[in-house]
Amino acid sequence: MTALLALSCGPDSPEADDAGPDAETPADPDDGGPDLGPEEEAEPWLRFDRVPLEGEPAGLTGMAFLPDRPDEFLVTTRGGELLHYRLGAEGAEQLGALEVPDVHVDLDCGLISLTFAPDFAESRHLFLGQCFSRTASGIVRAEWRPEDADPAAVFADTRVRVLEVGDEDARHPWHNVGSLGFDGEGNLWALFGDKTRYDPAQDPSNLLGTVVRIRVDAKGVAHPAEGNPHETDDTFHPFVWAYGFRSPWRGAMDRAGNLYVGDVGEGRVEEVSRVERGGNHGWNVVEGPCVDDEACEGMVDPLVHWDRSTRHAYLTEDPLADGIDRARVAHVGLVYDGAEDDPYDDFLDDTLLYGDACVGFLRGLSVGDEHADGADRDLGHLVGATGWGVGPEGVLYAVSFGRCTTNRDARYPAGGLWRARLGTKPARAHRPARFPELLSAWGIFPDAPALWNSPADFQFYEPRYPLWTNGAGKLRHVLLPEGREPETVGTERIWPVGTVFFKTFLFDTVPVETRVLRVAEDGLRYAVYRWNDEGTDAELLDIAEATPVDVEVDGEPFVHEIPSRDDCRTCHAVGERRILGHTPLQLEEIAIDAPAETAEIIGWAQGNCVHCHDGSGDTGTSFSMRPAAFLANTIGQPTEGSAAGAGIRVVPGDPDGSALVRAFSRVDENFPAMPPLGVQRRDDVALARLRAWIADYSEPTDAGVGGLDAGVFDAGTGGMDAGVPADAGEPDGGELDDD
Repeated sequence: MTALLALSCGPDSPEADDAGPDAETPADPDDGGPDLGPEEEAEPWLRFDRVPLEGEPAGLTGMAFLPDRPDEFLVTTRGGELLHYRLGAEGAEQLGALEVPDVHVDLDCGLISLTFAPDFAESRHLFLGQCFSRTASGIVRAEWRPEDADPAAVFADTRVRVLEVGDEDARHPWHNVGSLGFDGEGNLWALFGDKTRYDPAQDPSNLLGTVVRIRVDAKGVAHPAEGNPHETDDTFHPFVWAYGFRSPWRGAMDRAGNLYVGDVGEGRVEEVSRVERGGNHGWNVVEGPCVDDEACEGMVDPLVHWDRSTRHAYLTEDPLADGIDRARVAHVGLVYDGAEDDPYDDFLDDTLLYGDACVGFLRGLSVGDEHADGADRDLGHLVGATGWGVGPEGVLYAVSFGRCTTNRDARYPAGGLWRARLGTKPARAHRPARFPELLSAWGIFPDAPALWNSPADFQFYEPRYPLWTNGAGKLRHVLLPEGREPETVGTERIWPVGTVFFKTFLFDTVPVETRVLRVAEDGLRYAVYRWNDEGTDAELLDIAEATPVDVEVDGEPFVHEIPSRDDCRTCHAVGERRILGHTPLQLEEIAIDAPAETAEIIGWAQGNCVHCHDGSGDTGTSFSMRPAAFLANTIGQPTEGSAAGAGIRVVPGDPDGSALVRAFSRVDENFPAMPPLGVQRRDDVALARLRAWIADYSEPTDAGVGGLDAGVFDAGTGGMDAGVPADAGEPDGGELDDD
């Protein structure tokens, strides 16, 4: 996830001291004012309401409604659980659960998909897609009989491994089995990725990177389906229907038997294709449409595709799409065929749902009796979608895995069950000329108390190394004036007048405060909003004094302090900076040339110490902890300034004798606690990491860190379009991020 900057609250100009509820903040000429121009006619759009799911399981990977019980459904989890639910007035009641045997869980590997046999009412056969090991995945069949005294035992006793596909040389537990389903002739189709082996995807005699189509007999043995390409071309494996796929994670079939697949791209293009019998769908020769005439011979181009830029129309048309994330996980949901009493007023009839699971945009392709006719439109927004189903009365449901993020202090919904309703597309962001009395006037959280659907104008960001604040989760957004972008001058990022930064603090997912900073002609304006107990809105505070708030984190109650104006000034008016965390180390995936443990500590110092200790020359900041200077200024170096005489900052091998540990421990009344402001609760995880690093540290010949050039790290070269690194990691285990 790309980061932009870290913000606590901003310094003020001398004229802006009174920023309380009754204060008038001078209008900023380029701030846009309170009006957005002519009102636009509301467009129909799918809105997703969260449905309480008993037990709130994590890592949901798929769902399917029971063929013979329309109000009941099964859910799979990455961790290997098969969960049984019934819809009710207040949510979904859990009726049962079982652990699926032999599920290998690692990054993208786990329990991935499910489908029911066409004769389920009689056979009770359920088919699952799962990983068997890091290098192999496949399909199992078992009987699912929840009324039995021991359904888990029945499931285990009847379980048959139908098909296993893999490669011992697979480098990662990625690109595994995907969606499963049955066609109208009773054949089972399944999607298989290339297991990061690349070349086999161009070999139709290999099952990697293919769509398979098989017939499963009464004993669970797989046979080639009638009509497979092998019947007329013996270069094909008997099970292969089509080939040339990289990571065909999710797919769906329409009533005419057309199969649509979302194939996750490697670095440039996401695509959705209609699968053709015997078709070569391009990978690993090409991503997206083929443009090389010689290489393209016989290849099937996708129906739709999108690049990973933040300016692609699919992102800009979705008012909730995260403008900073790169589109990175194509998925196909289902084909909605309509309902007798249609809850969507024909909005979804004969529509193939597809989109990007990480960015969240949801789109639709109109499909006819033959195939998709190319009519493509914006439908809605849902982050992390992994499974879809149509429930009672034609209502559309989805399960989600959660947001694609690895940030330590981010708090997002961990996935869940969602019900789609027909609403209207959200309005764009408001840009009031002064700080309004209520946070809702900005339009940043239109679905509060749900806080994850902010309009795209509020661009979400995450610093790579966040500032610890009492264990709070943080949602960070920046709102730029229309048509304006920041400029980089020397080592400074110059934000256009009217830019507004928001940081919302949550304790155990409960919002407590939102700090707002706005760039004005003569400096910065800042305000803080205090959330109500219901989490529906936040009210502007008078921040002449700090405001204590009783909160709880992980069962531990304590008093969190919302900062005063002077607290803000102390942190943000130091040195040359106006916005905290504004370095390429925070904005981009720049490797620190040091052992992993040392690099982690340097990053931690960047996020938690450098906003004061930047070497700018002030009395309190002459000691620099910037990346290029961190080791040279800490290892074996005596303390200075207010801590002079307290000892050596870092004594290799001796955490207890290191002043840095004493300061960060916050237990010595005679030693300045660090950080000095905004922290009332110690970060014990970071402290343990710091102690372990010092205990194991062996001083190199050169006390500096190779490759850390102060000019590079302070140049401010990151920006709104900074790319997400290919190895940024997996969200909560990697289900949605497989680069």
